Amino acid sequence: MNSIPHFGLQCLKLGHFRLASTIAASLLISACSGVNLNQLTKEFDYYWLDTGTGMYCKAFADPDLNKHCKSIVPTNFHSREVQVIENIYQQQVTGPNRIISLMNILTKGDNLDYQPVLLANNIYQLPINQQTDTVWEVLIKIDRITHLKK
Repeated sequence: MNSIPHFGLQCLKLGHFRLASTIAASLLISACSGVNLNQLTKEFDYYWLDTGTGMYCKAFADPDLNKHCKSIVPTNFHSREVQVIENIYQQQVTGPNRIISLMNILTKGDNLDYQPVLLANNIYQLPINQQTDTVWEVLIKIDRITHLKK
């Protein structure tokens, strides 16, 4: 009968050891990867538009952090989704080159709620606001639609 409580005590000690090991490993992993985790969860600082390539990016003031980009080119084939952008900017995307028309609205539009900043040839910095967020959301929606068709 004495062996049963002793066995239970050993299991209890083993359980505490496993729990302590798991906690220690978790703390070690989170401490070592803290910088990377912060970079992954860091909010972006502004949008970035390259009118030469049609790339619309979430960008960071810290040049060591990578941009996350989407192409504006697919908007040429998704006029229904682009209507959301037209509504928020109160301007129509027109042909013959709808992509250039959209980029002109984003950088030189009549109803901008922001002031675009030309950083270099073809590269504009756009602040984060309802208009620029809407563009990003539409690009994500177009991405999803495009991937569903494949």
